[in-house]
Amino acid sequence: MSLTVRHPYTVDIASGTKKEMISAPLVYGDANGHEVAVTVRDSGTDAVLTGYSGILYAVRMADRVTIPNEAAIVGNVVTAKLAQSCLLARGRVDLLLTLTKDGDSFSPLWVEATCAGGITDTIADPSEIIPSLSDLLAQISVMAGATAAANAAATEANEAAEAANTATDNAQDAADAITDITAEAGTLEPGAPATAFAETDPEDGHINLVFGVPQGLQGVRGTKTYSGTAITGTSTTPTAYATGITAALPGDRYRYNGTVTAHVGNEYVCTVGGDADTALWAYDGNVRGAAGTGNVSYVNEIEPDVDGNVTLDAGDIPTTSGTVQGDLDDKATGSTTTCTLPTSGWSGSGPYTYAATATGVTATNLVLAGPAPASKAAYEDCGAYPSAQGAGMLTFTAESVPSESITVNVAVFDL
Repeated sequence: MSLTVRHPYTVDIASGTKKEMISAPLVYGDANGHEVAVTVRDSGTDAVLTGYSGILYAVRMADRVTIPNEAAIVGNVVTAKLAQSCLLARGRVDLLLTLTKDGDSFSPLWVEATCAGGITDTIADPSEIIPSLSDLLAQISVMAGATAAANAAATEANEAAEAANTATDNAQDAADAITDITAEAGTLEPGAPATAFAETDPEDGHINLVFGVPQGLQGVRGTKTYSGTAITGTSTTPTAYATGITAALPGDRYRYNGTVTAHVGNEYVCTVGGDADTALWAYDGNVRGAAGTGNVSYVNEIEPDVDGNVTLDAGDIPTTSGTVQGDLDDKATGSTTTCTLPTSGWSGSGPYTYAATATGVTATNLVLAGPAPASKAAYEDCGAYPSAQGAGMLTFTAESVPSESITVNVAVFDL
């Protein structure tokens, strides 16, 4: 059995070459008695050494002879044993580990050692401890027997090692087979049985597993809501209409989206499915609420829409004297004027106020104010609105001072 002294080191290649020293001297003439084991890191994490080869160079400084020792790399650990030739000169021995890949090399470790000691050719025997020739021959005989037994044990150990290597090779072959397998999946028609088979490449033995997974069956469509003007009225008798729908289902709904007041909000339900010629539809109610009370005929000569709303803008404010028609017992007389909101002269620090001159305005009459069409954008941008009135004056409040001069149309009514 051979004994090997292991010298472990840890280096980080991000820090450059690391220099170390073996404190105990190496023994002259040792053969494979010393092993250097280097754990390589890269910025604090395990270095990736895939594809690298390593050499541990031993430089005998006494005679300037360099001996390369082949290194083994497993993961991020590099190991190399010193051959006997590295220790055949007493004195300093420098060890330099070099890693190479694709022609590029770097040396992460430099170790300084000393080769000393060893057995010389001269034997001193002042105490006469060297045995006689007969005793020496007897001892040699005993040693020969022990050597034979040791050789037998070594043979058995080698056989066990070979068996272990064979098992390792078999395990590696199995692992390589697993890593050389790929898989893919395809989609089959609904209702088809699932499939699975293997394809083997005749050249490199690569195995590809192919799986076939059937699609799910098409589900039943839920009800839909259509809209248009093909169906009108309130008949609850199922009837076919020229809706243009190609595949209506029972329970589908149809909503009138036209402008005829009598039909606005009407909804219909499909009672028999089919295309436009065979599907039957019946009135199912109206989504509008109950009709309100009262009657709005018009506001400032503008008729209401189908929902009773009247939309007004600044241009709808009268620009000449006239009357306001409404539900008043008497007509109110009025006049119009304009006022200006400037870009300066405002009070406050936000919101801001400005008192504009407005002819005809009093503290009690009815005042309607809105921007002239050309000033509408600026009026809305600054957030202006009338907030107070007085004799000949109309006060405005704004979120910001106008960026341009604003003209405001004012209608004044004396009730």
